[in-house]
Amino acid sequence: MLKSTKLKNTLLVGATAILVSCGGQKEIKMGSYAYDAQFLKDHGIEYTELVSADGNSKVMVIPAWQGRVMTTSASGDEGDSYGWINYRFINEGKVSSQFNPVGGEERFWLGPEGGPFSLYFKEGQEQVYDNWIVPPVLDTEAFDIKSQDNSSIRFVKDTRLTNASGTTFDMNIDRTVSLMDAGEVAADFNIQLTNDMKIVAYKSENKITNTGDKAWTKEGGLVSVWMLGCFNPTPTTTVFIPYKQDAEGTIVNDEYFGKIPADRLIKENGIIYFKIDGLYRSKLGLPACRHPITHSAVYRRVREFWPSYVSICSRHSWHIPSVLRFPGGY
Repeated sequence: MLKSTKLKNTLLVGATAILVSCGGQKEIKMGSYAYDAQFLKDHGIEYTELVSADGNSKVMVIPAWQGRVMTTSASGDEGDSYGWINYRFINEGKVSSQFNPVGGEERFWLGPEGGPFSLYFKEGQEQVYDNWIVPPVLDTEAFDIKSQDNSSIRFVKDTRLTNASGTTFDMNIDRTVSLMDAGEVAADFNIQLTNDMKIVAYKSENKITNTGDKAWTKEGGLVSVWMLGCFNPTPTTTVFIPYKQDAEGTIVNDEYFGKIPADRLIKENGIIYFKIDGLYRSKLGLPACRHPITHSAVYRRVREFWPSYVSICSRHSWHIPSVLRFPGGY
């Protein structure tokens, strides 16, 4: 059960990432960043890394999979790997014509998925799962690297999509993933950091541009930009979502797939605590009026509960709530 009263006592993470076998050869532990890096190498999947000067903060990005952030670590190769990877699917080595769920911590996505303007159903088709197909540009096509340095990588991709109403969209996708250093994190969150804190922070800036000769209209359907993420679940893994307290109306919509049970969702003092242990399918959304302007109050609250180890993941270039991620949950 998720209880805010237990915050101070639940933050223990595995202490050993690399074991040494009897023969003296290093053995990579499953769950570590090094394990996931080796797994992808063994399967011929090329990736690039954004790495901090001290080598601790690492962000793994895969151009062939739409420039997605596959996983991250706050403690270098030996640290925990935060992104969920679908080992079984990748091991099979198959390519699905419908959808290839390889996982990954943060990836570019487009909506709507269903309805009259869906990008995932052909015009005139019954909108059932068997007819749902992910556009290749979001699934099997690589994004092109436009520029790259040690701390950022920019991708571009031109594509054409047609929705379920027959409207065609010619567009350019522009995506940049940037590693944030401690100074940027402190400035962005309006907080103070200490030297004993282990942090991995990055942001992605995502833009689509109409490259066709016709305007996109409400009548023909519009396109939304989403970021989807898959994280490794544990019994205590929790997402912290800040919300604006002085707004009116619903704090959070938690009824997409049926109302989320109270032991999985707590709303108090400007923070939503959302349990994601991988055992319950659910979804929530924050109304626009509840998007917070500052993250500092959330950070101060969280810092009380875990003074020694904080992993901050700041997503997107606009001010939707960033997610404060903690390897051990609360």
